[in-house]
Amino acid sequence: MNMNLGVEKSAKLLNEVVGFCAVTPPTKLPSPIPEGNVYDKLVYSKLKKKPVPRIKKENKEYMTQDDLVNIDSLARTLYGEMAKCYRYGLEYPMTVAKIITNRTNDPGGHRTFIQGQHYPGKPTAAKVATTGNQFSMWLRNAGGPLHHGLCPPRELGKPFYRSKSASKFENDIWINTMRIATEAVLYPEQFAKRTADIKGKHYTSNLAKDRFTNRLSRGAKFIEKMNQVFPKTEGRTVNYNRCLEAWVEKPKK
Repeated sequence: MNMNLGVEKSAKLLNEVVGFCAVTPPTKLPSPIPEGNVYDKLVYSKLKKKPVPRIKKENKEYMTQDDLVNIDSLARTLYGEMAKCYRYGLEYPMTVAKIITNRTNDPGGHRTFIQGQHYPGKPTAAKVATTGNQFSMWLRNAGGPLHHGLCPPRELGKPFYRSKSASKFENDIWINTMRIATEAVLYPEQFAKRTADIKGKHYTSNLAKDRFTNRLSRGAKFIEKMNQVFPKTEGRTVNYNRCLEAWVEKPKK
């Protein structure tokens, strides 16, 4: 019986279940890429059949199948969206995780943040994390980061999206991803305290400069109604625009 393991040990145990490679062979995307929600077709359909580890959450209750799905979908999305930015600090993936949490906890915004088709029974947080028009990770685009999240470097020395052998550098990124996702889902109060400065529900990458030269892409027009902010996580400031720009809505006049 597993209980009160803490974030690190819980993440290590969960890594045996979530984050599995959903494509065969690992280094090749399926062709054609399935229609509809790729996460549901290739990951969720398999994950919901897996046994749930006996891990107690922050509230002393045992984690559920929904928690398992939420951790898996969050981890894959964080890795696909932010893997190149871990080298600049964990504040970047932690900010994305908190923004996903903020979106999940805002029922009024679900019409915006949950779009497309999702399998029946899929938990809300997983719907938020795998909505394609909100996260490039889940766009049906062979040239994008889709493959990253479908086959992350879960095991050292094992095949993943990039090669036949995951290096320690790549595997360490995934280990940190699992810790962030595990804390956000199983230890929400602890995670909320560590990320209290992250209050918005929007982020972009490398668009702020274009904003001030009036060359915004069509999909980024929403930030004209936003103010860029620079939240801190445990003393580290999110200020590298090439990785992440955090936004909050401008006050109504």
